[in-house]
Amino acid sequence: MKTILSLILTLSLSLFGVGSTIAQYGQDFMKLESSTQGVRIPRLTTEARDTIPNPVAGLMILNTDDYCLDMYDGTQWTKNCGFEEASPTVLKAVKPHLPNAKISESGWTVDEQHIYSNKGLKVGINTATPEADLTVNGTLRAVSWYQQNTSPTGFARMGSIIIQWGRTTYENNNIKKVNFPISFSKLLSLTATVVETVNNTLASNKPAKIVKSTYADFEIGGTEVFSTGSNYPEVHWMAIGY
Repeated sequence: MKTILSLILTLSLSLFGVGSTIAQYGQDFMKLESSTQGVRIPRLTTEARDTIPNPVAGLMILNTDDYCLDMYDGTQWTKNCGFEEASPTVLKAVKPHLPNAKISESGWTVDEQHIYSNKGLKVGINTATPEADLTVNGTLRAVSWYQQNTSPTGFARMGSIIIQWGRTTYENNNIKKVNFPISFSKLLSLTATVVETVNNTLASNKPAKIVKSTYADFEIGGTEVFSTGSNYPEVHWMAIGY
């Protein structure tokens, strides 16, 4: 019994090592060393992890739902999914899988569908000094707009900017009213032009006269090419606003 108590007292007052000599540095409470084995920390599912009562800051588990290291920061669980080795010289970031995984302490958060910040931070692509909320130093391709209708008479919305377009015909020198697919809050620009050919007959390709416009519609009037009788010219129009 005396020997056991002495051993316990010795371990409680000193540093120790496993598979190695005793830890040599003041920062090392315990030293583990092996060239053939590793360390396995507790493995839990997210559901099991969330049942841990009163987790303390620094508590760590291996999450078997996504095989990321989860650590409790004192307020919530954060994920460290590390990198996967795409090649011996290339590391590929592994995307966190669960909601509210912190990217860093700078204010960015990633969930299953979004990367976002509520601190007014800016995003730069190919630039370290973004001037706008999103600054792209290069080309930009939009496969799909935020809201769109790509029919011959349609619209596209990106942020607050709306671009609308369409086709109509003008008949018998009358005023023709055209409705926008969606209403503007503010109309910035509106153009209407007669197409180059109508029924394989050359037209003058002149601007159509816009006699009135509102945020919901506009009216076009005649030009000299509108006196073509039964060959009603087709007019293409485009409007920009927000």
